Amino acid sequence: MAIQIEDGTPDDDPATLTQAMARPDWQKWKEAMDEELALMAKYDVWDVVDEPEDTNIVGSRWVFHIKQDSSGKILKYRAHLVAQGFTQMHGVDFQDTFAPVARLSSIRTVIALAASEDWELHQMDVKSAYLNSPIDTRVYMRLPPGHTKKGKVALVKRGIYGLRQSGNLWHKTLTIAFSNLELPRSVVDHGVFYLHDKEGTTIICSSTDDFAITASSTERMVKFKAGLSDHFEMSDLGELAWILGIQVQHDRSTRTISLSQTAYIDSLAKRFNLIDAPPLSTPIDPNALLTKDQSPSTPHQFDDMRNVPYREAIGSLMYAAIGTRPNITFTITALTGDKGPNTHWAHCKHIESIGNM
Repeated sequence: MAIQIEDGTPDDDPATLTQAMARPDWQKWKEAMDEELALMAKYDVWDVVDEPEDTNIVGSRWVFHIKQDSSGKILKYRAHLVAQGFTQMHGVDFQDTFAPVARLSSIRTVIALAASEDWELHQMDVKSAYLNSPIDTRVYMRLPPGHTKKGKVALVKRGIYGLRQSGNLWHKTLTIAFSNLELPRSVVDHGVFYLHDKEGTTIICSSTDDFAITASSTERMVKFKAGLSDHFEMSDLGELAWILGIQVQHDRSTRTISLSQTAYIDSLAKRFNLIDAPPLSTPIDPNALLTKDQSPSTPHQFDDMRNVPYREAIGSLMYAAIGTRPNITFTITALTGDKGPNTHWAHCKHIESIGNM
Protein backbone atom coordinates (compact mmCIF):
# COMPACT_ATOMS: atom_id res chain seq x y z
CA MET A 1 0.00 0.00 0.00
CA ALA A 2 1.38 3.37 -0.97
CA ILE A 3 0.98 6.07 1.67
CA GLN A 4 2.53 9.36 2.60
CA ILE A 5 1.92 11.23 5.84
CA GLU A 6 1.04 14.88 5.51
CA ASP A 7 -0.68 16.93 8.17
CA GLY A 8 -3.61 14.54 8.47
CA THR A 9 -7.23 14.81 7.42
CA PRO A 10 -10.37 14.37 9.50
CA ASP A 11 -12.15 11.04 9.58
CA ASP A 12 -15.45 10.52 7.78
CA ASP A 13 -17.34 10.38 11.06
CA PRO A 14 -18.89 13.71 12.18
CA ALA A 15 -17.36 14.98 15.42
CA THR A 16 -20.43 16.84 16.69
CA LEU A 17 -24.20 16.89 16.33
CA THR A 18 -23.89 20.14 14.38
CA GLN A 19 -21.57 18.50 11.85
CA ALA A 20 -23.89 15.52 11.51
CA MET A 21 -26.87 17.79 10.85
CA ALA A 22 -24.96 19.61 8.11
CA ARG A 23 -24.14 16.44 6.16
CA PRO A 24 -26.15 15.08 3.21
CA ASP A 25 -26.56 11.78 5.10
CA TRP A 26 -28.09 13.51 8.13
CA GLN A 27 -31.27 11.43 7.91
CA LYS A 28 -29.25 8.26 8.47
CA TRP A 29 -27.58 9.79 11.52
CA LYS A 30 -30.96 10.93 12.85
CA GLU A 31 -32.33 7.40 12.48
CA ALA A 32 -29.30 6.10 14.37
CA MET A 33 -29.89 8.64 17.16
CA ASP A 34 -33.57 7.68 17.42
CA GLU A 35 -32.54 4.03 17.63
CA GLU A 36 -30.10 4.83 20.44
CA LEU A 37 -32.70 6.78 22.43
CA ALA A 38 -35.20 3.93 22.01
CA LEU A 39 -32.53 1.57 23.37
CA MET A 40 -32.00 3.82 26.38
CA ALA A 41 -35.73 3.73 27.06
CA LYS A 42 -35.81 -0.06 26.68
CA TYR A 43 -33.09 -0.55 29.30
CA ASP A 44 -34.53 2.20 31.54
CA VAL A 45 -31.13 3.88 31.67
CA TRP A 46 -32.16 7.07 33.46
CA ASP A 47 -34.92 9.00 35.15
CA VAL A 48 -35.51 12.65 34.26
CA VAL A 49 -35.36 14.65 37.49
CA ASP A 50 -35.01 18.24 38.64
CA GLU A 51 -31.42 19.45 38.62
CA PRO A 52 -30.14 19.24 42.20
CA GLU A 53 -28.17 22.08 43.74
CA ASP A 54 -24.50 21.78 44.68
CA THR A 55 -24.16 18.50 42.77
CA ASN A 56 -21.71 17.53 40.04
CA ILE A 57 -23.56 17.18 36.72
CA VAL A 58 -21.77 15.01 34.16
CA GLY A 59 -21.90 16.21 30.57
CA SER A 60 -23.15 14.15 27.64
CA ARG A 61 -22.50 14.11 23.91
CA TRP A 62 -23.19 12.15 20.75
CA VAL A 63 -20.49 10.00 19.16
CA PHE A 64 -21.06 9.10 15.52
CA HIS A 65 -19.43 6.21 13.69
CA ILE A 66 -19.87 4.44 10.38
CA LYS A 67 -19.36 0.70 10.89
CA GLN A 68 -17.57 -1.01 8.00
CA ASP A 69 -16.69 -4.59 7.15
CA SER A 70 -13.22 -5.93 6.38
CA SER A 71 -13.40 -4.58 2.81
CA GLY A 72 -14.47 -1.10 3.86
CA LYS A 73 -18.13 -1.50 2.86
CA ILE A 74 -20.56 0.49 5.02
CA LEU A 75 -22.59 -1.80 7.27
CA LYS A 76 -24.36 0.59 9.59
CA TYR A 77 -24.57 4.17 10.84
CA ARG A 78 -24.14 4.28 14.60
CA ALA A 79 -24.88 7.09 17.04
CA HIS A 80 -23.90 6.50 20.65
CA LEU A 81 -24.91 8.73 23.52
CA VAL A 82 -21.95 8.87 25.90
CA ALA A 83 -21.28 10.55 29.19
CA GLN A 84 -18.37 12.95 29.41
CA GLY A 85 -16.51 11.02 32.06
CA PHE A 86 -13.80 13.66 32.35
CA THR A 87 -16.34 15.80 34.23
CA GLN A 88 -16.78 13.15 36.94
CA MET A 89 -15.22 13.50 40.39
CA HIS A 90 -13.46 10.56 42.03
CA GLY A 91 -15.07 9.61 45.32
CA VAL A 92 -18.19 11.55 44.42
CA ASP A 93 -19.73 9.86 41.37
CA PHE A 94 -17.26 7.04 40.65
CA GLN A 95 -14.83 4.73 42.45
CA ASP A 96 -13.25 1.72 40.68
CA THR A 97 -12.41 1.92 36.98
CA PHE A 98 -10.32 -1.21 36.26
CA ALA A 99 -11.86 -3.01 33.27
CA PRO A 100 -9.72 -5.80 31.76
CA VAL A 101 -10.15 -7.09 28.22
CA ALA A 102 -8.39 -9.98 26.53
CA ARG A 103 -4.88 -9.13 25.39
CA LEU A 104 -4.22 -9.33 21.69
CA SER A 105 -1.56 -11.95 22.34
CA SER A 106 -4.18 -14.08 24.12
CA ILE A 107 -6.57 -13.73 21.21
CA ARG A 108 -3.88 -14.77 18.73
CA THR A 109 -2.97 -17.76 20.92
CA VAL A 110 -6.57 -18.96 21.16
CA ILE A 111 -7.06 -18.51 17.41
CA ALA A 112 -3.87 -20.49 16.72
CA LEU A 113 -5.00 -23.23 19.10
CA ALA A 114 -8.37 -23.44 17.34
CA ALA A 115 -6.64 -23.78 13.97
CA SER A 116 -4.17 -26.38 15.20
CA GLU A 117 -6.85 -28.54 16.87
CA ASP A 118 -9.50 -27.94 14.18
CA TRP A 119 -11.93 -26.51 16.74
CA GLU A 120 -14.99 -24.38 16.11
CA LEU A 121 -14.10 -20.67 16.03
CA HIS A 122 -17.00 -18.24 16.26
CA GLN A 123 -17.85 -14.70 17.30
CA MET A 124 -20.70 -13.15 19.28
CA ASP A 125 -21.53 -9.57 20.14
CA VAL A 126 -23.36 -8.32 23.23
CA LYS A 127 -25.95 -5.73 22.34
CA SER A 128 -25.49 -2.58 24.44
CA ALA A 129 -23.13 -4.36 26.83
CA TYR A 130 -22.65 -1.59 29.39
CA LEU A 131 -26.40 -1.05 29.74
CA ASN A 132 -26.67 -4.53 31.31
CA SER A 133 -24.84 -3.28 34.41
CA PRO A 134 -26.68 -1.45 37.22
CA ILE A 135 -24.71 1.55 38.46
CA ASP A 136 -23.45 1.57 42.04
CA THR A 137 -23.16 5.34 42.57
CA ARG A 138 -25.57 8.25 42.21
CA VAL A 139 -24.70 10.02 38.95
CA TYR A 140 -26.47 13.00 37.39
CA MET A 141 -25.97 13.66 33.68
CA ARG A 142 -27.03 16.34 31.22
CA LEU A 143 -29.83 15.23 28.92
CA PRO A 144 -28.78 14.34 25.35
CA PRO A 145 -27.90 17.27 23.06
CA GLY A 146 -30.98 18.08 21.01
CA HIS A 147 -33.29 16.73 23.73
CA THR A 148 -32.56 19.01 26.68
CA LYS A 149 -35.20 20.33 29.09
CA LYS A 150 -34.72 23.46 31.17
CA GLY A 151 -33.96 22.64 34.79
CA LYS A 152 -33.97 18.89 34.14
CA VAL A 153 -31.14 16.33 34.23
CA ALA A 154 -30.84 12.55 33.96
CA LEU A 155 -30.39 10.43 37.08
CA VAL A 156 -28.35 7.57 35.58
CA LYS A 157 -29.28 4.03 36.66
CA ARG A 158 -27.08 1.94 34.35
CA GLY A 159 -23.49 1.96 33.13
CA ILE A 160 -23.83 4.25 30.16
CA TYR A 161 -20.83 4.49 27.84
CA GLY A 162 -18.38 7.18 28.86
CA LEU A 163 -18.79 6.93 32.60
CA ARG A 164 -15.49 6.03 34.17
CA GLN A 165 -16.89 3.11 36.13
CA SER A 166 -18.95 1.59 33.30
CA GLY A 167 -16.23 -0.76 32.06
CA ASN A 168 -15.58 -2.01 35.57
CA LEU A 169 -19.29 -2.60 36.21
CA TRP A 170 -19.66 -4.48 32.92
CA HIS A 171 -16.69 -6.74 33.65
CA LYS A 172 -18.17 -7.62 37.04
CA THR A 173 -21.53 -8.41 35.40
CA LEU A 174 -19.82 -10.49 32.72
CA THR A 175 -17.71 -12.39 35.25
CA ILE A 176 -20.84 -13.33 37.22
CA ALA A 177 -22.58 -14.51 34.04
CA PHE A 178 -19.62 -16.67 33.00
CA SER A 179 -19.36 -18.05 36.54
CA ASN A 180 -22.99 -19.13 36.29
CA LEU A 181 -22.06 -20.92 33.06
CA GLU A 182 -19.18 -22.62 34.93
CA LEU A 183 -16.48 -20.77 33.02
CA PRO A 184 -13.86 -19.42 35.43
CA ARG A 185 -11.66 -16.45 34.61
CA SER A 186 -8.05 -17.03 33.60
CA VAL A 187 -5.57 -16.02 36.30
CA VAL A 188 -3.13 -14.94 33.57
CA ASP A 189 -5.52 -12.83 31.49
CA HIS A 190 -8.72 -11.61 33.16
CA GLY A 191 -10.34 -11.08 29.77
CA VAL A 192 -10.21 -14.81 29.02
CA PHE A 193 -12.71 -17.37 30.36
CA TYR A 194 -12.52 -21.12 29.84
CA LEU A 195 -13.96 -24.53 30.63
CA HIS A 196 -11.91 -27.70 30.22
CA ASP A 197 -13.42 -31.04 31.21
CA LYS A 198 -13.50 -34.65 30.04
CA GLU A 199 -15.93 -33.74 27.26
CA GLY A 200 -13.75 -31.04 25.72
CA THR A 201 -12.74 -27.38 25.89
CA THR A 202 -14.42 -23.99 25.54
CA ILE A 203 -12.46 -20.71 25.59
CA ILE A 204 -13.79 -17.17 25.31
CA CYS A 205 -11.73 -14.03 24.70
CA SER A 206 -13.70 -10.98 25.82
CA SER A 207 -13.03 -7.61 24.19
CA THR A 208 -15.68 -5.55 25.98
CA ASP A 209 -18.77 -6.53 23.96
CA ASP A 210 -17.04 -8.70 21.31
CA PHE A 211 -16.36 -12.36 22.09
CA ALA A 212 -14.03 -14.65 20.15
CA ILE A 213 -15.15 -18.16 21.06
CA THR A 214 -13.54 -21.50 20.37
CA ALA A 215 -14.98 -24.90 21.31
CA SER A 216 -13.73 -28.40 20.68
CA SER A 217 -17.08 -29.50 19.23
CA THR A 218 -20.15 -28.05 17.57
CA GLU A 219 -22.32 -29.25 20.47
CA ARG A 220 -20.23 -27.31 23.02
CA MET A 221 -20.40 -24.19 20.87
CA VAL A 222 -24.20 -24.41 20.55
CA LYS A 223 -24.59 -25.04 24.28
CA PHE A 224 -22.42 -22.06 25.22
CA LYS A 225 -24.20 -19.70 22.85
CA ALA A 226 -27.58 -20.74 24.23
CA GLY A 227 -26.40 -20.23 27.80
CA LEU A 228 -24.95 -16.81 27.09
CA SER A 229 -28.12 -15.74 25.29
CA ASP A 230 -30.04 -16.51 28.48
CA HIS A 231 -28.05 -13.79 30.25
CA PHE A 232 -27.71 -11.08 27.58
CA GLU A 233 -29.22 -10.03 24.28
CA MET A 234 -26.66 -11.35 21.80
CA SER A 235 -25.82 -11.13 18.11
CA ASP A 236 -24.51 -14.41 16.73
CA LEU A 237 -21.98 -13.44 14.06
CA GLY A 238 -21.14 -17.01 13.06
CA GLU A 239 -17.56 -17.99 12.27
CA LEU A 240 -14.94 -15.52 13.40
CA ALA A 241 -14.07 -13.20 10.53
CA TRP A 242 -13.38 -9.81 12.15
CA ILE A 243 -12.04 -8.95 15.60
CA LEU A 244 -10.59 -5.64 16.86
CA GLY A 245 -10.04 -4.34 13.34
CA ILE A 246 -8.29 -7.55 12.26
CA GLN A 247 -9.66 -9.75 9.48
CA VAL A 248 -9.53 -13.47 10.25
CA GLN A 249 -9.52 -16.15 7.54
CA HIS A 250 -9.84 -19.71 8.85
CA ASP A 251 -8.96 -22.54 6.46
CA ARG A 252 -10.00 -25.71 8.26
CA SER A 253 -8.87 -27.98 5.45
CA THR A 254 -5.24 -26.95 6.03
CA ARG A 255 -5.70 -25.99 9.70
CA THR A 256 -4.33 -22.50 9.14
CA ILE A 257 -5.35 -18.98 10.15
CA SER A 258 -4.55 -15.77 8.27
CA LEU A 259 -4.75 -12.38 9.97
CA SER A 260 -4.89 -9.10 8.07
CA GLN A 261 -5.31 -5.42 8.95
CA THR A 262 -5.82 -4.20 5.40
CA ALA A 263 -8.94 -2.17 6.21
CA TYR A 264 -7.24 -0.64 9.27
CA ILE A 265 -4.15 0.34 7.29
CA ASP A 266 -6.34 1.77 4.54
CA SER A 267 -8.09 3.89 7.16
CA LEU A 268 -4.69 5.22 8.28
CA ALA A 269 -3.83 6.11 4.70
CA LYS A 270 -7.06 8.06 4.44
CA ARG A 271 -6.74 9.65 7.89
CA PHE A 272 -3.22 10.96 7.30
CA ASN A 273 -3.67 11.72 3.61
CA LEU A 274 -1.20 9.02 2.53
CA ILE A 275 -2.84 7.51 -0.51
CA ASP A 276 -0.43 8.63 -3.25
CA ALA A 277 2.98 8.00 -1.68
CA PRO A 278 5.31 5.63 -3.57
CA PRO A 279 5.82 2.22 -1.89
CA LEU A 280 9.07 1.34 -0.11
CA SER A 281 10.49 -2.07 0.77
CA THR A 282 12.03 -1.44 4.21
CA PRO A 283 10.57 0.18 7.36
CA ILE A 284 13.57 2.50 7.75
CA ASP A 285 16.62 3.61 5.83
CA PRO A 286 19.45 1.24 6.89
CA ASN A 287 21.80 4.23 7.11
CA ALA A 288 19.46 6.28 9.31
CA LEU A 289 20.87 7.76 12.51
CA LEU A 290 18.40 8.92 15.17
CA THR A 291 19.60 10.93 18.19
CA LYS A 292 18.12 13.18 20.85
CA ASP A 293 20.09 16.04 19.33
CA GLN A 294 17.55 16.00 16.52
CA SER A 295 14.76 16.95 18.93
CA PRO A 296 13.22 20.45 18.68
CA SER A 297 15.37 23.06 20.38
CA THR A 298 14.14 26.40 19.07
CA PRO A 299 10.71 28.07 19.34
CA HIS A 300 10.33 27.82 15.58
CA GLN A 301 11.01 24.07 15.62
CA PHE A 302 8.53 23.56 18.46
CA ASP A 303 5.90 25.48 16.51
CA ASP A 304 6.54 23.37 13.42
CA MET A 305 6.10 20.11 15.31
CA ARG A 306 3.04 21.28 17.25
CA ASN A 307 0.85 20.90 14.18
CA VAL A 308 2.34 17.57 13.06
CA PRO A 309 0.28 14.46 14.04
CA TYR A 310 3.42 12.59 15.06
CA ARG A 311 2.05 10.89 18.18
CA GLU A 312 -1.15 9.90 16.39
CA ALA A 313 0.78 8.31 13.54
CA ILE A 314 3.15 6.42 15.85
CA GLY A 315 0.28 5.21 18.05
CA SER A 316 -1.64 3.98 15.01
CA LEU A 317 1.41 2.15 13.69
CA MET A 318 1.99 0.52 17.09
CA TYR A 319 -1.38 -1.21 16.86
CA ALA A 320 -0.49 -2.54 13.41
CA ALA A 321 2.84 -3.77 14.80
CA ILE A 322 1.36 -5.73 17.70
CA GLY A 323 -1.47 -6.99 15.50
CA THR A 324 -0.05 -8.31 12.24
CA ARG A 325 3.10 -6.34 11.32
CA PRO A 326 5.92 -7.24 13.73
CA ASN A 327 8.44 -6.30 11.02
CA ILE A 328 7.93 -2.60 11.80
CA THR A 329 8.32 -2.97 15.58
CA PHE A 330 12.00 -2.02 15.79
CA THR A 331 11.53 1.13 13.75
CA ILE A 332 8.52 2.24 15.80
CA THR A 333 10.51 1.70 18.99
CA ALA A 334 13.30 3.86 17.64
CA LEU A 335 10.83 6.60 16.75
CA THR A 336 8.96 6.69 20.07
CA GLY A 337 11.60 8.76 21.81
CA ASP A 338 12.14 12.49 21.40
CA LYS A 339 10.89 13.62 18.04
CA GLY A 340 13.09 15.68 15.77
CA PRO A 341 11.89 18.70 13.83
CA ASN A 342 12.31 16.96 10.48
CA THR A 343 14.35 13.78 10.77
CA HIS A 344 12.03 11.66 12.94
CA TRP A 345 8.96 12.79 11.04
CA ALA A 346 10.59 11.89 7.76
CA HIS A 347 11.32 8.37 9.06
CA CYS A 348 7.73 8.11 10.23
CA LYS A 349 6.68 8.83 6.65
CA HIS A 350 9.11 6.17 5.49
CA ILE A 351 7.72 3.43 7.74
CA GLU A 352 4.18 4.08 6.51
CA SER A 353 5.31 3.86 2.90
CA ILE A 354 6.12 0.16 2.98
CA GLY A 355 4.53 -1.65 0.07
CA ASN A 356 1.69 -4.06 0.82
CA MET A 357 1.14 -2.94 4.41
